[in-house]
Amino acid sequence: MKPFGFMAFLFSGNSAYKIIESKGATYYGIAMGLARITRAILKNEHVILPVGAILDGELGHRDVCIGVPFVINRSGIKSIVELTLNDSEKEKLANSIKNLKTFKLKFGSRFNILI
Repeated sequence: MKPFGFMAFLFSGNSAYKIIESKGATYYGIAMGLARITRAILKNEHVILPVGAILDGELGHRDVCIGVPFVINRSGIKSIVELTLNDSEKEKLANSIKNLKTFKLKFGSRFNILI
């Protein structure tokens, strides 16, 4: 797994609705996610957060950046939380990754996509 900056989108459960209710829009969500990751690093929390990273064999995939749960501590990404996926979930994940890679092949140079 290769960290890809610290891009994270922490919209779990009703997070988006809570942001809209208090701020009127979800564009604050990215800042809230980054603030949460920063706190986890600075306080060495060893907390599980969904973070975008380039997979290097994790979940059976390579060379694609997707959001998966990682343990975050002072060193950044400590380890992936390997999820047990059923066959249907594995198929959906593989299909999503295939779509991302197809997009990259088709449009990557146009949008300067590295992964």
